[in-house]
Amino acid sequence: MEEEVRVILRSVIAESSVRPSRLGDSIRRRFERLAVELELPAREPAREPPNLR
Repeated sequence: MEEEVRVILRSVIAESSVRPSRLGDSIRRRFERLAVELELPAREPAREPPNLR
């Protein structure tokens, strides 16, 4: 039984090292099952830069 547990743990460790470790991919995987589509607000024109003189 102990050897079976060791085999299972080794396989889990091997699988987890194959996963992409990029943050964006992890976030997408976590929330993709929610299937929420958000509308992005329209962009406004950039403001005038300050006069530093």
